Amino acid sequence: MHIDLLDGFAIRELAPGDAPALFGLLAKPEIAEFIPDRFQDLDEMGEVVGWLVSNYGKPDFVRLSYALERAGSLVGVVSVGPLPSDESKRELSYFLDPAEWGRGRMDAAVGAFLERLGRRGLADELHAEVDVRNLRSIRLLERRGFTRLAEFAEAETGKRKYLYRRLAASGAVAADPGIEARLDLSEAERAEVEGILADCETADGASSRVQATLSINFHKELRGWFLCREGGRLVGLAQLFGPGEDEAELAAAVAPAARRRGVFSRLLSAALAETRLFGIGRVLATVDRGSAPGEAWAAAKGLPLSHTEYAMRLPEGAPLPEPGAYPLELSPAREADLPGMVGIGVAAFGDSEAAAEAHFRANMEATDREQYVAKGADGAVVGVCAFGLEGADASINGVCVDPALQGRGIGRAVVARAAAALRARGFGVVLEVDSTNERAHRLYLSLGFVAETTFDYFVLADAAGGR
Repeated sequence: MHIDLLDGFAIRELAPGDAPALFGLLAKPEIAEFIPDRFQDLDEMGEVVGWLVSNYGKPDFVRLSYALERAGSLVGVVSVGPLPSDESKRELSYFLDPAEWGRGRMDAAVGAFLERLGRRGLADELHAEVDVRNLRSIRLLERRGFTRLAEFAEAETGKRKYLYRRLAASGAVAADPGIEARLDLSEAERAEVEGILADCETADGASSRVQATLSINFHKELRGWFLCREGGRLVGLAQLFGPGEDEAELAAAVAPAARRRGVFSRLLSAALAETRLFGIGRVLATVDRGSAPGEAWAAAKGLPLSHTEYAMRLPEGAPLPEPGAYPLELSPAREADLPGMVGIGVAAFGDSEAAAEAHFRANMEATDREQYVAKGADGAVVGVCAFGLEGADASINGVCVDPALQGRGIGRAVVARAAAALRARGFGVVLEVDSTNERAHRLYLSLGFVAETTFDYFVLADAAGGR
């Protein structure tokens, strides 16, 4: 293989004669800074060079190495080999002479390498580990469709690294270079997002449906944050919230000064492409009924209304709801409670056992959620609910009662005890209810909750081949 890239820059098979040039590249401080410390000893770096060269000519996908060349001189390498932290997985690695940085060389080389692997059916899944300080490499990976999965400390050195993953189809999501897809946000990005949301709320007199975190998304590798920048400045964002396996909710906000420039359309395209990667068949757009731009957009697109939700609050200073006479204890969920919780989830919501267990486990493991169980006098699980900790407020979510025991005041007792527990911890108490759940809506009104915001859910896509 010999592929011309840019200005005489090419990618070709690595040859044994490349070893001296490779050794010289690895010794350069700008490269050595980001490779594992064990390779910074010159003798061991020689072993690395030998490993790269030994891959030449091997037919298997696990070990393939190619040289990057300019004007006949070796300037870098792109390679696939075992992932250091899990050798059952495959890692993309690369390095380039610092003299060639900043000209798009490595990006083009990685693109050509991935394309070749794809044509051979060898790019279904790739990983990459990158030093958190290596911003150039981080940006390259994300442009090429890699998703950040985790941050970890290298065992030998304690250096912080990111683990990335790329699925074969994910390159399509990265087609728009102005859209950044994220699993999570940095503190600086969160501050940018909060600024846009505040500007939109002021301009529109309406709130967004953007969640504080996506810790309970069913698909843990789903990139739920999409950021659009112009000139380095954040001008719009979209979010996918999907606690269920087959459905996701989309919320978005575009800075008032950046509207009518196609920002939302680009964000929407990237978000929908991500849902297709995970087989999510139903996507709902969430719009505050008080948002004239949002409602006008949904009407112009002819989007059907799925349902409405009311965001409700127990007013500050209002008396706590009376729990009623049902003998019930509300306590943090434990592993031993899972069978009872799953049984209720399956019976009440029609979830599969696997989906119900995944949901409850996500709540139990999340740092911003707390899962609770309601137990009767005999210690059996009769209901469930979760707390979402959202700054000054805490929400009561997922209230569910064993269908065989409904009508006995258990739901009232669960919500009343949850409200008391949260207020005792200094939180404002909020919850949400679907307009189709009239029974729950009446219950919350009777307990003293009042509606603050109304959100409409419009169908953007569905499994039957919707929009």
